[in-house]
Amino acid sequence: MKKFERSDGSDDESKIKERFYDTLSLAADEYYSKVEKSDPEQEKLIKRLEKQVERKAEIGKEATEYRNQADFIYANQTEIEEIIRLAKAGKFDKLEEKYGKLKKDLKEKSIEFEVNQ
Repeated sequence: MKKFERSDGSDDESKIKERFYDTLSLAADEYYSKVEKSDPEQEKLIKRLEKQVERKAEIGKEATEYRNQADFIYANQTEIEEIIRLAKAGKFDKLEEKYGKLKKDLKEKSIEFEVNQ
C-alpha cells in the first residue's frame, strides 16, 4: 500500500514523498492519527453537552415526582383542607383519632403523619 505526503506541508506537488505500508489498516491508522487531533474547545462543549443531557434526565425524574405529588394533593383536596382546619383549631386529638399517630411540633407549627396513597 502506498501513501503520498508532502514533506513540508505545502501545496507544491513536487515536494510529495512516497511511503509504503504493509496493510491498508496501517496506512489508515497513520492517516487518522494525524487527521483526528482533538480540539480543546470541542472537548469542552462535548463535556458540557453530556452534563446537560444528564441534568435533563434528573429534571425529568423530579418533574414526574412533583407531578405525582400534585395529583395526590388534588385528588385529596377536601381531606387536606379538613386536616388543615382541624390543625389550625388545635384539635390534634381528632386528627389522631381519624388519621392515626402524628408528630406535632407546636414551636414550628407543623404536624406530620403517614398517608396511604
